[in-house]
Amino acid sequence: MEKVAYQLKDIFSKVKAYFTSPKFLRFWDKFMKIMRTIIPQLAIYAVLIAFSYIFMSPILRVIVDSVKTPEDILNPDVVWVPTQLTFQNYKDASKALLLSRSYKSLDDTWISTLLNSTLYSIITAVLQTVVSCTAGYAFARFSFKGKKLWFFGLILAFVLPTQLLTLPRQMILRPLMNGTSSPSVLFGLDKPNYRLDGALSIVKTIPILLITMFGQGINSSILTFIAFSFFKMIPNALDEAAQIDGANFFQIFYHVILKMSIPTILVVFLFAFIWNWNDTYSLESLTALGQNQLAFQTLPEALGNFNHLISQGSENSGISKDDQEHNNAALQSASIIISILPLLILYAFTQRKFVEGIENTGVTGV
Repeated sequence: MEKVAYQLKDIFSKVKAYFTSPKFLRFWDKFMKIMRTIIPQLAIYAVLIAFSYIFMSPILRVIVDSVKTPEDILNPDVVWVPTQLTFQNYKDASKALLLSRSYKSLDDTWISTLLNSTLYSIITAVLQTVVSCTAGYAFARFSFKGKKLWFFGLILAFVLPTQLLTLPRQMILRPLMNGTSSPSVLFGLDKPNYRLDGALSIVKTIPILLITMFGQGINSSILTFIAFSFFKMIPNALDEAAQIDGANFFQIFYHVILKMSIPTILVVFLFAFIWNWNDTYSLESLTALGQNQLAFQTLPEALGNFNHLISQGSENSGISKDDQEHNNAALQSASIIISILPLLILYAFTQRKFVEGIENTGVTGV
């Protein structure tokens, strides 16, 4: 026993000597430095992954459901991995969303909700970008009578909900809404021409384009404030240097301010495009419907009416009643993907400049 005790004592002495040796202490110091770096990073990544899953899970679920067969949709055991992939849902959903349709009962009138949304969103976004940037430049650079009052009006327009302004706008724009309800009649024809009305249905949005042109578009006050925030950060010395060289205010705005503000202008344009793309309220309240089938219908509006569209069956929607009864969830998922795909493509090509513009303006939570 005494010999064993001495052996144990010798072992513990060697262990103690190893853990207190300079070599081990140097190793332990390096190890702790690495752990102090890695553990916080692992914690941050764990939180980010958790939040990413919370936000991405619904989108991933919609993508998976959009390629499921009717059998997989009805099978509760099939959640994330379909037994068989199908893209027929996208074809059927495209018909229901009227991505490209010809109404045979109305002189083969061709209507496309995708074209309507794209054309309307681009026009309104361009108008809002021009108005917001010029107004933001004026607030940031000039001192004029009533500036504080106008800026207070800008903040007030940000606070007031759109619904509060709908009725007075309808009262003011009613004659214009009635006059643009039939583009063919507007252009001098004695009676409505379905082909012309279908091709020029964008004319029905003239009331909205008009108020957008005068700074009353969707969230124009926010866009003006974004432009104002960035222009305010540009030193006045640049303007003064350009004035010494003989430049007027328009030349300063074009050659100096705008060329330094490309990311911010892109942010304003993208916000305007996305908000107008998703807008259905203004289109429903400020455009005259005329013939119901030839109303100016956008892709998000068609998505909102999706259940009604597919319930019409093969005669109008191109989808059989059997398919829409047994595969409704998959069709809805495919329709959602189709409606947001243009925005995802646009963001993919402009992501770098978009993030740069957000960082420059310091605007978050818009």
